[in-house]
Amino acid sequence: MVTIESTGKGKCSLSGKECHGIHVKFAEGSPQKVFLSWRSLQQLVKLKSQDSITGKDEKTK
Repeated sequence: MVTIESTGKGKCSLSGKECHGIHVKFAEGSPQKVFLSWRSLQQLVKLKSQDSITGKDEKTK
């Protein structure tokens, strides 16, 4: 689960580039919120959904 904290402009935690995006916090217990570009968030959600479908999510490890 992902909680959206806020939107705005900042440095993407994945790409390191300045961009428009969102501050999010993941339910997996990440201690802090991270800033992600819209594109990075879409990629992460896609990866997570694929992991759930193929059974590679955190619950099955």
